[in-house]
This record gives sequence, C-alpha cells and structure tokens, in this order.
Amino acid sequence: MGVRGARPLARHFARRLARMSAHILTLAIDGMTCATCVSRVERVLKADPDVASASVNLVTNRAEVVLSGAVPTERLIARVAKAGYGAHLVTADEKDANAAEAARLWRRCCGGTPGSRWR
Repeated sequence: MGVRGARPLARHFARRLARMSAHILTLAIDGMTCATCVSRVERVLKADPDVASASVNLVTNRAEVVLSGAVPTERLIARVAKAGYGAHLVTADEKDANAAEAARLWRRCCGGTPGSRWR
C-alpha cells in the first residue's frame, strides 16, 4: 500500500527535473498590448514541436520558453513575427541591466537592498 498522493508528486518532480535539464530562452516581445496578444504569442510558441512550454508576461514584454530539443532561435522569432509581433533574444547584458534597474528602484522606494528588512 503506497502513500496517498505519491504518484502525482512523483510526476510533478519528474516534470521539474525535465525542465531543469531543458534549455530555457528568454525572448523580448514587442507590440503586445493586451491579454489576447499574450495568448496569441504563447499559442504560437507552444505550437513548435520542440517547445516544452512557453510563458509570456505582458508587463515585462518577455516570453520564457522551455525547449525540449534543439531549436534555432531564429525559428521562434520568425513564428512570433508571423503572428504580428517583434521578438529578439534577451542577452545577458539586458538581464543584468534589468536587475540593476530593479535594485535601483527598490532602494529608491524602500530604502534598502532587495531582501532586506523593512524600516
């Protein structure tokens, strides 16, 4: 007799392990204005057979794409462009600049570093 809920938990961890071994891309998406745009971009990205999952954020105009196989970035960008939106791969420099800006705004707003205690 097994522990109740063990199988769903095992499936959950198997999926997480698969995601960790997969390659993750971050794309900057241009031209989205509403939730329908987000849904359309997600649908277009998920339609690629080598995309395990895709999550699009309207506020940040970013798409996080988990790849299950080798996918040329240009193919994903072309799919997004065909749907009527611009896209480009987010570089490490852009990620660093965004993190620095977020930390600057946190200090300005909250008077400390992210993760520090409130005053």
